[in-house]
Amino acid sequence: MGSLVKSNISICRGCGCKLDVLQRVRGLCGDPECDRKDVPYQESKRREWLLATIRQQIPNTWNSTLPIALLPRNERLLAPLPETRYETHRSYLLKIVKEARTCYENGGEMLAEPSAPVNGISSIDAKLPVLSTACGLCRGECCYTGGNSAWLRPATIQRQQWFRLGVSDKRIVDFYLSYLPVTSFEESCVYQGEYGCTLPRTLRANICNQFLCKELGNLVSVLSENEGTSCIAAAINNNSVECMATVDALGVLEFAIP
Repeated sequence: MGSLVKSNISICRGCGCKLDVLQRVRGLCGDPECDRKDVPYQESKRREWLLATIRQQIPNTWNSTLPIALLPRNERLLAPLPETRYETHRSYLLKIVKEARTCYENGGEMLAEPSAPVNGISSIDAKLPVLSTACGLCRGECCYTGGNSAWLRPATIQRQQWFRLGVSDKRIVDFYLSYLPVTSFEESCVYQGEYGCTLPRTLRANICNQFLCKELGNLVSVLSENEGTSCIAAAINNNSVECMATVDALGVLEFAIP
């Protein structure tokens, strides 16, 4: 794509100082503070460029005037789950299950699980089928944060109420391990398989079930602002449009790979 923002202005966008010939190309003087303050401007220009690019790639049979919502896109490689990651996760499970049992046996109160941001999406809108659809188009870019722990915590184990039914630590650990995929995304959550999370929702960390990214928030806003219509959801990796779909509140209407 080349430089996202080119300028021939003679003063710095950040501090207003006079620029030399080379500095005018960027419109900045080179001071780190001016660079920092310029990030929103650069992002807005990048967004403008992406929207224009998407407009050019919309299939001829689609309504090209529909609003566009941008989504991230996971393009990590799929590979067999390494034995080292399996063992690291197994050791982690043993640790948190032991902590959860200790709390239970000491008559402790229910532990609190970390909560996750929802980026302005209401509890009602959070149940819209289109959000799951959008996550499918994205292929779980946010899931890389799960790493080898999958965000599981002692509170996650305690929430299952298995200890009062006499389930052993080993049985709980083996139960979780049974859901590990044979093939997973590299440098992502151990449970992120080719078709999404392999853990049932009830076994996942609270943060995984709650989290709604800002892009999903934007998607809901776009649909809300254009009540009764659809929009185009485009999944972006760096500056490349990987796929797009027309969607409404219930999911995909049409799908295309540019």
